Amino acid sequence: MMDFPDYDETIVKPTIADFERQPTCVRYAFQACVVTFHMIDYYAYPKKSSGIRQKFQKMSREFSHIERVAHAFKHVITGNPEDKLNQPLASGEVISPPPGFAGIMLANISRVGDTVGGVTLISDAQLDLLTTVKNAAEFIRRQRNEDKSVEQNGSPAAGPGNFSTGASAAQADLLRSGP
Repeated sequence: MMDFPDYDETIVKPTIADFERQPTCVRYAFQACVVTFHMIDYYAYPKKSSGIRQKFQKMSREFSHIERVAHAFKHVITGNPEDKLNQPLASGEVISPPPGFAGIMLANISRVGDTVGGVTLISDAQLDLLTTVKNAAEFIRRQRNEDKSVEQNGSPAAGPGNFSTGASAAQADLLRSGP
């Protein structure tokens, strides 16, 4: 069975590297978002990942973006207009705008000064999905390392998916040391 580090090294990092090599490819963007989003399943195993997902949505805008993109491609459209963290997104709204050069760029879609182009959302054209997915993956890795550190130090809030106290590693250290 593949664990978190194996999944990250075997699936996530190479998929993001594919996207980096072709930063205007919507297909690679989708794949990178899907595999990065599913890091939470490996993070939480053997527990369910829903608690981690909800916490990470609030903690990381990048994580929320990749979750929306992953679900938009899987389900064609995703989101809820009443939920500011999960606004509606259709798969066709994930686009690859041209570079930001005069004569080539598209108003309100291309990013001025962007020499390559990239993948973005029609509703948020300044979003660079490659940077977003890389930051989301790093965020998940940091959270897992923090949880592992707390777990090794014997914190009562330790363990993946155990967010009953809502304490971070730093907060857990303060709780352990007392006033």
